[in-house]
Amino acid sequence: MAKLCAAAVLLSGLMSGCVAGDDAASGSAYTGSVPDFTGPWATEFAATYENSSDTVRSILEDGVVSDAEYAEVTSDFLACMRDRGIPVRLDDQYGAFTLPDQPAPDATSDAALDACASDFDDLSALRLQTARNPEHLDDDELIVSCLVAAGLVDPDYTAAQLSSDSDDLPFDVDDPEALACFRDPLGLLE
Repeated sequence: MAKLCAAAVLLSGLMSGCVAGDDAASGSAYTGSVPDFTGPWATEFAATYENSSDTVRSILEDGVVSDAEYAEVTSDFLACMRDRGIPVRLDDQYGAFTLPDQPAPDATSDAALDACASDFDDLSALRLQTARNPEHLDDDELIVSCLVAAGLVDPDYTAAQLSSDSDDLPFDVDDPEALACFRDPLGLLE
């Protein structure tokens, strides 16, 4: 169970972003119109649009998160955290970060993240999802194909087996190749 939980935590951390922007935080629901997003990730773009801040909505209106828009939101996030005395180190171009001076989360870092990370989280989640799986294919199938190709599971291993709650996974989720399959099953990042 611990191994599957570790994999689930890794994957959910990669695939989820906080979509509770200004409107959600203030308790008011967005009531405006939502652009007619198209493409494999249209549903996720629409949901993020509805549940995010005006800043995120203005970025998403055209259905694209440009590098410049993402850089601006990232810069704002880093400055906001720095202003609260919490340095942040970006670990990749898709939103992974660490708090190098914080051995463990505490009330101060949690409050800073609550105040600063919403827009960054929303856009990072979309950016990572669309980059690692542009066609929005079944994630478990992609991961299993990657695990098979890496020789970590037998070719008859299935996505259903991966997603089942099992203590008997045939691979070590801490193996770097397994971690790579969960993070980037198609090898499209970096």
